Amino acid sequence: MTPRLFIIGVLVTLVVCGVVCWGVQVANLQLGVLQFPPSAIGVLLVAVLLNRLLALAGSRLRTTRGQGGLLARLPRLSAKEIAALYIMAMLATMVCSRGLYDLLVPGLVGLNYFSNPGNKWAETFYPHTRPYLVPWNPADQALQPVTKYFYEGTGRWDGWLDFLPAWLAPLGFWLFLALCLFGAYYFLAALIRKQWVDNERLSFPLVQLPLELITDEGGLGRQVGSQFLGRGLTWWGFALPVVVFTLTGLHQFYPQIPAIPTRGISVNAWLPNRPWSAMYYTPIYLSFAAVGFFSFIPTQLLLSLWVFFVFIRAQDVILDLFGLQAQNMPLYPCRFNVGYQVMGGYCLLAAYWIRVSLPHLRQVWARVIGAPQLGSGDEGEELLSYRVAFWGLVVCVAGMMLWSYLAGLSLWYAAVEFLALILVISLVMARSTAEAGLPMTETSFRPMNLVELFAPMHVLGKRNLTVLGFLDDIFLRDQRGLLLTAFLDASKLGDGIGMKRREMLPICALAILLSLVAGAVLCLAIPYNLGGVTLYNPTYSQYPIWEFRAHQPAMVGAVSYQKSAPVWFAVGLLITGATAWMRIRYTWWPFSPLAFTVSSAWTLIVFWFSILLAWVLKTLIFRYGGMKTFLRARPFLLGMILGEFTMILIWSVVSFVTRVPMPIFAWW
Repeated sequence: MTPRLFIIGVLVTLVVCGVVCWGVQVANLQLGVLQFPPSAIGVLLVAVLLNRLLALAGSRLRTTRGQGGLLARLPRLSAKEIAALYIMAMLATMVCSRGLYDLLVPGLVGLNYFSNPGNKWAETFYPHTRPYLVPWNPADQALQPVTKYFYEGTGRWDGWLDFLPAWLAPLGFWLFLALCLFGAYYFLAALIRKQWVDNERLSFPLVQLPLELITDEGGLGRQVGSQFLGRGLTWWGFALPVVVFTLTGLHQFYPQIPAIPTRGISVNAWLPNRPWSAMYYTPIYLSFAAVGFFSFIPTQLLLSLWVFFVFIRAQDVILDLFGLQAQNMPLYPCRFNVGYQVMGGYCLLAAYWIRVSLPHLRQVWARVIGAPQLGSGDEGEELLSYRVAFWGLVVCVAGMMLWSYLAGLSLWYAAVEFLALILVISLVMARSTAEAGLPMTETSFRPMNLVELFAPMHVLGKRNLTVLGFLDDIFLRDQRGLLLTAFLDASKLGDGIGMKRREMLPICALAILLSLVAGAVLCLAIPYNLGGVTLYNPTYSQYPIWEFRAHQPAMVGAVSYQKSAPVWFAVGLLITGATAWMRIRYTWWPFSPLAFTVSSAWTLIVFWFSILLAWVLKTLIFRYGGMKTFLRARPFLLGMILGEFTMILIWSVVSFVTRVPMPIFAWW
């Protein structure tokens, strides 16, 4: 990392942290729920525009004044520097939003603020909360000042300093866990990168647009004939979402301007009668960017995604036909039977990928035990040496076990919790991004649901349930902002511009450490000034209490065992196993087991219609034009992504200034 990149990277990271924290908490902008963050695209576009302005100004000055002066001699950013800034902005966005701080800081005080004599949470949860887990005193059942002023504000920007001493120990305790988890993700990315990128050649659709912009701007595009921004089709694709979202955005201020609806339509409203009325919530969202992303994945996978989504919805209708009423999955937007089917799919799919990766894993293990002659390939080109990555992962998991012991979480369950999170849930979600192009990562179950396959929730014990109330809310409930996908995307992006993979570590480490410090300050200063009750409602008033509300019945008495859970889990195993077996055995089999595992998540609820459109579009292109036509259309598809995210940035600025929410995009 050069001194120039260090200085610019620090400034960019701090600015992004400020924009994201203020935008999410105050302006209610969903800047951090995508694995392709709008703020990072903003940094990328600014860097590209600045480079072009420097080149244009320098060229004109040289023409008019000979040598041109200082401006003409200013060095432009290289492709590697632009990529590094994009990666740092991406990581800063995730850390300061759903990847950590959106859920961490409110999650530590919500229990105290929302406790009351009616719900009796003080008597139920406080005795099992260790004092260094939270900034308030669990021995005192009253509403405490550190919590009261967090939610109600002090009216001063320095008001958070009055309560900083109470926050230091719990924030440090939880940030230790966060660093262990982030480190585990980086080490895991180093271990699986070669298998996913080189051996299986996954497409990484979210990397396509940044790679085009960076190679085009960095001079690499001229070598490969890219010239992305110089093509007319790029700007035709750009214009489509620009026109639609300009009209829709202006309609927010001037109702007489016609809006082109891209959300707010529900399939359920068209099917009011039984058995169709039993179908779970199914909205129609149109995202041009999502259509662009999904166009870069195989047609069969696109077909699998929307077909399995329909299959999941059809289960509701079929059960109602037989007079069976499906209950909802606790805390997730799907039915109970579907959540446990998907859980079976996750477990089997993770095991299947490990089985497929055995040749690569044997090479990794050979390097770990010091027998490189048994391995192959140049290990020096990886993110880290396999030995460092493996033992780093072990140390990080050991750190999580230590944290769990100090927090009061049983070690046997801590192993289930974190191994399921890292090796099952996160792995499948990262795969859904790298292979299926899903720009949002969400699951449909928690590791706790694995335990409930064998016994009711109350067997976990009151202390475990209390600690999990905090832990699951902060790290398990909402997986958007998953850093594992960022590390893998960063590696793929670096490959495309010739960046050495070992250069990623200082870039990622600097961005994460800066974001942890800046995010902590901002996520305390903003609520202690304005009051959490005035800020983004889901993360301040909903997420911090949902887990405790779900756990309370098991805290005060025995709860019933769901006998159908193992049955539905087995059904999920069967569907996933049969789909995988058919896919291996028959080339004509179109359906993917990965599509089944993500079929019930909020991600598919948001993007199923865009997936359907992408499948229709890509099928028509390949049927009537073939691969050559698709390659010609590629700039148009990327232009749609660029156009939609440009409008997101423009309307975000408008929302910043006017304080008028802009719910006009699919994931808003």
